[in-house]
Amino acid sequence: MIATPGEYAWLTEAAADRSFTYVRGLTPEQVVSRRSGRPDDFAPMTYEESVDAASRSSGPGVFIGLTVIGDCSPLE
Repeated sequence: MIATPGEYAWLTEAAADRSFTYVRGLTPEQVVSRRSGRPDDFAPMTYEESVDAASRSSGPGVFIGLTVIGDCSPLE
């Protein structure tokens, strides 16, 4: 069984001050590249670790977390 974005609705409640974008048809590396990022700069981590890392980031910019859910990649 393949998970669908609807099965991850808890993310909306768990991260009320963040936004999520679901991307279909691209690999995580392609999504990063299209946003002018470098896939090599991303480090594997759990959701909890990414929340902690985002809270410690400072200065201008955007913190992006990326994962694959079935055939959709949600972009935080």
